[in-house]
Amino acid sequence: MLKPAVFTHQSLADQVLDALKDEIISGRLKPNDRIDLNDYTTKWSISPTPLRDALKQLETTGLVVIHPRKGVFVADLDRVGLAETFGLRVAFEGMAIRLATRNVPAEVAANALRQYREADQATGSTRLRKLQQVDDLVHEIGLTYCNNKRLRKMMESVSDLVLWSKQTIIRNVPEPYDATLPEHLAICEAVVAGNGEAAERAMRTHLENSLARIEKYLDDHPQKDERGDQPGSR
Repeated sequence: MLKPAVFTHQSLADQVLDALKDEIISGRLKPNDRIDLNDYTTKWSISPTPLRDALKQLETTGLVVIHPRKGVFVADLDRVGLAETFGLRVAFEGMAIRLATRNVPAEVAANALRQYREADQATGSTRLRKLQQVDDLVHEIGLTYCNNKRLRKMMESVSDLVLWSKQTIIRNVPEPYDATLPEHLAICEAVVAGNGEAAERAMRTHLENSLARIEKYLDDHPQKDERGDQPGSR
């Protein structure tokens, strides 16, 4: 069932893009589902043009596939797609943290490192809470301080794929905060030291290890999705 959308004076094209993206990332539209343009134009009371424009953008980011004379479909998300998404993260986030290392204010980098070390020293429920709080710190530093608008835009597009992945085939994978902490520390220490190349290597290692942990969990815990398929079996 389509979720009603309320559109404001913000650019209609942008609003339709965000609304359709939410349909996919939320799981209301599932991988391989056909997107009926007539249903959305009627439900949302819009013309086909902004919807088609939104679908073209989503095709570029990898969320939909347009088949001439067959229709528009939500992209399939299998193990290959997951690996491709992380491959993009390795390329973009590695470059971003290298660039950010020379731009990030020293106090911001030092504060991030302090927070990671405090999380490492914490115990019990406090440790888990602190680990959750710092989990994205170095990633945010790369995005914020890379000072490259095009790279930032590409990273934001990949973040949609990452979120979509979390809502589909890796939705039940536990967050390995203790496993990622030393990797995040290595990235942050390189940033504080001003060594962009080392920060990039550490980021690449972290993301490659993250993918390996997810794939191992999926191997050890095969699960069926709502259609009865095992994740990655397609």
